[in-house]
Amino acid sequence: MRRNTGLILLLAGFFVIGVVFGGLAVRSVSERDRTELVAYLGESMERIAHPAVTDGWLILRQSLVRSLKELGFFWILGISLLAVPCTVIGALVFGFVSGFTISFLTAELGWGGLALGVAGHVPHSLLMIPALIMGGTAASGFSLQVIRSWRERRRLPNFYPALARFTATLMATGLVLLLAGLVEAYVSPGLARLAASWLHLS
Repeated sequence: MRRNTGLILLLAGFFVIGVVFGGLAVRSVSERDRTELVAYLGESMERIAHPAVTDGWLILRQSLVRSLKELGFFWILGISLLAVPCTVIGALVFGFVSGFTISFLTAELGWGGLALGVAGHVPHSLLMIPALIMGGTAASGFSLQVIRSWRERRRLPNFYPALARFTATLMATGLVLLLAGLVEAYVSPGLARLAASWLHLS
């Protein structure tokens, strides 16, 4: 990871750009789409206020499945040499979704919406975003190593040890994503309920 500081900064920068564009995109939402989003928001707040007993496990299971797919995707990108453009696009899209979500809640519900968005999205994102950037950096770094060796018309020295290090990095990323999933399942909903109750009272 120390050798790929530039890649880390690149992905983090595109994530921030995505957040900014996501926030700006709220202004361009049509009235029809806004109405549908507000209705969906109302349903989500109802689920937050009255959670089912199995909600935590369902959220954790969905998070684990999503994380496994993301790690598998990173591994495939790394060995297919498409990691750099795909991870940049992924960071941009994830940032856009994050920025749009919090900005829309703030636009519709004011400070209460901001509190709801931060409580429900930020706690697990503090773990998830660095983990995804780490995984994307590992995939991109491995791809660039192979591409450089091809340009020099030679095989990547110690290819299999390099592949093993890449795979081990993704496994470490998976542990962080597991922790993020636990936070998303059992911490973020509680904080979101507190924010929703405060929003209801205000």
